[in-house]
Amino acid sequence: MGAAREPGNEEKGHGGLTEAELDLIDTTDKIKARYILVALGMSGIAILYSLRVNLSVAIVSMVNNTAISSGSSGSDNNTYGEDTCPPAGGAEVVYREDGSFVWDEEMQGMMLAGFFYGYTVGQVPGGLLAERFGGKLVFGLGALVPAILTVVSPFTAWVNEYFFFAMRILEGLVEGVTFPAIQLMISKWAPPQERSRFSIIYSGGYLGTVITMALSGVMCDSEVGWPLVFYVFGGLGILWSIPWFLLAYDTPAKHPRIDPAERRFIEASLGKVPAKRKLPIPWKKLLSTPGLWGCASMHFGIGWTFFALLTCGPTYLANILHFNISSNAALSAIPYIMGGSASVVFSWILDYLISNKIVSKMNGYRIFNGITNVGPAITLIIITVVGCDHVAILVLLAINGLCLGAQYTSNSINLLGIAPNFAGTMLGISNTFANAAGILAPYAVGWITSGNQTRTAWNTVFYVSAGIGVATYLVWLVLGTDKVQPWNDPPPEAVPKETDKPGDHAAVFGKGVDDKGFDGEY
Repeated sequence: MGAAREPGNEEKGHGGLTEAELDLIDTTDKIKARYILVALGMSGIAILYSLRVNLSVAIVSMVNNTAISSGSSGSDNNTYGEDTCPPAGGAEVVYREDGSFVWDEEMQGMMLAGFFYGYTVGQVPGGLLAERFGGKLVFGLGALVPAILTVVSPFTAWVNEYFFFAMRILEGLVEGVTFPAIQLMISKWAPPQERSRFSIIYSGGYLGTVITMALSGVMCDSEVGWPLVFYVFGGLGILWSIPWFLLAYDTPAKHPRIDPAERRFIEASLGKVPAKRKLPIPWKKLLSTPGLWGCASMHFGIGWTFFALLTCGPTYLANILHFNISSNAALSAIPYIMGGSASVVFSWILDYLISNKIVSKMNGYRIFNGITNVGPAITLIIITVVGCDHVAILVLLAINGLCLGAQYTSNSINLLGIAPNFAGTMLGISNTFANAAGILAPYAVGWITSGNQTRTAWNTVFYVSAGIGVATYLVWLVLGTDKVQPWNDPPPEAVPKETDKPGDHAAVFGKGVDDKGFDGEY
């Protein structure tokens, strides 16, 4: 791009358009650099979710249920108790082959929560590291290293359960940097009017969950058994890192092959921030922003419902509904198929509603955050009253997943809009609450159902999850905002002199960059 132009001094270019107007014309290339980033980011998130959820299915085959507590109601490997459901269609209970690990429900909860211990700790450092070293390196290593650790995980389990637990913590710690890193990259690549579309990147979480849930059961039934789950998904993560490091870049300015027209379009839409400029984080103002804590509350509610079912859902399907491992894995994937599909559709719906001024941005967030947290709460309450209707329960779980698919369209984009210049740090703080729920939910489920694999115990799990979902949404209603915070823009004296020209300050820091799109006011 040329030197900054003084207001009113734009020269006429092609077709009588000023240079500023030409900057807002996108490339005609069918394969745009920013969409390659979307594809790589989405597939990367899919890989990351496969690494975190593979244990949820594998643990059903890893555990020796007979040795744990054969006298506990509903926990016998070969029978079902009075407070569990008979198999669908009145079929006989399908015997499950026992694994070699004698882990009771509380130990299983600890193993499932292990990843989230590390993941929670990695969130805030992830945002800081991404802002320091760039999202490409941080996100890439945050996926590659856990993939390698996943491949060696079975060997650690055979050595000692606590060694395996420590490996899960380490995987989570390293992977914890990834979401803040990709959030920062989105803030550098996504034109404001396309931010909801870029939320498709996060739907990779659903894609990875679906694939992992569906295939893990088949792998567990293979001759290799449950270790194959770790080998395959870890190997895919290692392979994915190759195109990421070759094709992804921190910003359009750093991309050596981007069409100049696309680069100008993105930078003119966002306001070009000098690549080497590091903004100091206004910690006091950031931490005293109610909107941040509103989003954090939403994240906790989302995390509790999502991770309670993600990590413990296969156990519910096995012990209460008595599905075999292959059917269990496939059925466990249904909510995430619905959620992944819905996340794409929801992003386009919200874009349409806001762009056409049908709803204000804030009301759009209210609607879709309500769908995200209150919708699943309703389905869980209904599950407690439908008895042993397998079809109804599966349909309700599918609707539960569909509603959770709105989370990336609403809460994540809401958080991005509060302070775009500090997107990584903001997400790191807020997402810490989601992953704290990832620790607490498996423990709570394990404690409630320990030696008590019954419908009554699982109904308690559903009541607790529903209550948390509604309560956290109400907190967001009180604290939430769609306003870009004043501290997002550093004081003028912090602007490098070469960019501190009349008319440049708003462009540098993103004020007024969106008159009709996502940052507009209606």
